[in-house]
Amino acid sequence: MKWRGTYIRIVEFSPLQPKPLQIAVAIAEAIQSGELLEGDYMPSLQDLADINGISVATTGAAYKLLKNKDIIGKDIARRYRVISRRRADAFMNRNQLKEST
Repeated sequence: MKWRGTYIRIVEFSPLQPKPLQIAVAIAEAIQSGELLEGDYMPSLQDLADINGISVATTGAAYKLLKNKDIIGKDIARRYRVISRRRADAFMNRNQLKEST
């Protein structure tokens, strides 16, 4: 698979949710919409941090959240890639339920 050049940009962060969660949700939305496909490489932590004006640690926390949910994973070269659209859908459904309550 390849890097599709998809950058996840958050126009304005909400003060109501942690930034890593907002980044994770934006990535899950990109997976749901087909902008990122299973097997696609993710942007580097540094690239995603730079485009959103956040720290690499914040981006790393978002990737860790998605990795713990088995939405993304690392390959042999230690690059992150999308591994499950189904899990991204489930993550988004749970997140929307939390927002509505």
